[in-house]
Amino acid sequence: MQQLDQDLSRGMQQLDQDLGRGMQQLDQDLGRGMQQLDQDLVRKMQQLGEKLGRGLREDLGRGMRQLDQDLSRGMQQLDQDLGRGLQQLDQDLVKRMQQLDQDLGRRMQQLGGNLGRGQREDLGRGMKQLDQDLSRGMQQLDQDL
Repeated sequence: MQQLDQDLSRGMQQLDQDLGRGMQQLDQDLGRGMQQLDQDLVRKMQQLGEKLGRGLREDLGRGMRQLDQDLSRGMQQLDQDLGRGLQQLDQDLVKRMQQLDQDLGRRMQQLGGNLGRGQREDLGRGMKQLDQDLSRGMQQLDQDL
């Protein structure tokens, strides 16, 4: 039972680390995307400033429309990238939890073969409680994401 507890603890720690790395990567990607959009905005504004003079209103209008389109496309792309990243992270978490569940099932079968009836009943109650705790933990992770 202690080995099972240690294995479960290691699995949850690994899952937590994977989630942390995934969120950190998404945060970095989002930061780079926002930085690129900011640089594009500065560049467009500099270009507009250089065009001041004749036809200022026309140039400014075209530049602002182009800038708006560029920003809109950039934000859509960032949103899609973030969505894909979160979806991939969610899939990775589900796979990891399924693997942990399979490992846990195998360990429980191994333990069950070596236990008496009363011990198996105690173990069954413990497993139900553990399953409920894991389910609540996964729901909380989904909400946090």
